[in-house]
Amino acid sequence: MIRKVFRPPRIGTRTVIDREAVDEVIYTTGNRRDRLLLELMARGGMRIREVLRLKPEDLDGVKDTLWHPKSGSDRETVFIPKRVAERLRACVTEQNLRAGDRIFSLTYNGARLAVRRAGKSLGIALRPHELRRYAATLRASSINKIKTHLTSRTPCENAKFGQNAGVQVAWRQNGVAG
Repeated sequence: MIRKVFRPPRIGTRTVIDREAVDEVIYTTGNRRDRLLLELMARGGMRIREVLRLKPEDLDGVKDTLWHPKSGSDRETVFIPKRVAERLRACVTEQNLRAGDRIFSLTYNGARLAVRRAGKSLGIALRPHELRRYAATLRASSINKIKTHLTSRTPCENAKFGQNAGVQVAWRQNGVAG
């Protein structure tokens, strides 16, 4: 009995799915709803619950407002690529959703299974959080490229480059209009 309670922790390495695999999973998904769900998680870095709680009034171009996210704050803003934002807006107008309606009428389990099915069709054991991890890695690499670019300039050139320009470059690299 004590052995079951005090197990040594499983130490495993977390692998981040490469860009080609994520793109293949997204583009081979036949269901438009599932594709949009995958894109919001992989490109926007959103959790399943955050995607499922989206309502039409939360959308503002490439900015989505998340109310009561897991972080504990009242709201957060997520930036998504312009093409994904356009498809999301088209989905809202196509479904004739009103202000209080949710965009995705799925349960948590249904969304999780949709992600697993999409990965399984290509022979990948895909879990929803792996898409979020992929998005975080993609953003971190973009920020590192910007830091490298800024440190290679002189202070005067950095002042000319602008304080917020680095963030805008990162958005453009990830397909987000800034």
